[in-house]
Amino acid sequence: MKMTPKKTFTPDYSPVVKMMAMQTRLMVETSQNMMKLAMLPWQGMPMPSMKAGFGSICAPGGVAKKAPSAKAAAEAVEKAAAVTEEVVETTAKAADQVVEASAEAAEEVAETTVETMEATVDTTTESVEDVAADAAETTAETVEAADDMAEEIVGVAPAFLSAPEGEADDLTTLMGVGPKLAVTLNEAGIYHFSQIAEWTEDNVAWVDANIAGVRGRAAKNGWVAQAADLTK
Repeated sequence: MKMTPKKTFTPDYSPVVKMMAMQTRLMVETSQNMMKLAMLPWQGMPMPSMKAGFGSICAPGGVAKKAPSAKAAAEAVEKAAAVTEEVVETTAKAADQVVEASAEAAEEVAETTVETMEATVDTTTESVEDVAADAAETTAETVEAADDMAEEIVGVAPAFLSAPEGEADDLTTLMGVGPKLAVTLNEAGIYHFSQIAEWTEDNVAWVDANIAGVRGRAAKNGWVAQAADLTK
């Protein structure tokens, strides 16, 4: 039987990789913008002078700078608001890009999956057709071989009896038939000389070829003629 080689399909993961790259970029940009927002409150704040040593704005170890004016504070707030708006816009834009990339990746993955399934179905159909064709071919070969064997069977089986009609004849009277072979003939359904006397050449050939222990003795020793004489 011929076997069809199995086809292998490699899924395309490039859309998923693209989507993961977009998500990573969004996370990085968001983190950077959040750092900017976190640093805004500290811009313009008085910082201690380190001339006098270590200290803080609340400790005498340092000298604080002059506090910013109301105008500077307002400008800082306005700048913070502008940066915040920029961060929001950047984050929203990046999120939209990720959503769009995710949708495209999902669509491409779905298309790839459908194509793979269709290809698998086609391959399965081809495999089933090949198996069916091989099975049909094998069946045809088997039938042909059986026909050849039937043609090789020699002769035609004679008529057999399921039981002797009255008392069975002593088949050991025939040349080449011993007690063991006589039992074998009886088991095959041969009990009487009258049966053997009616055999044709095809019947003799069949008995010689198919009954164990005969091995050509029926034709060689002339069982039909002997049986005919014994029935007189």
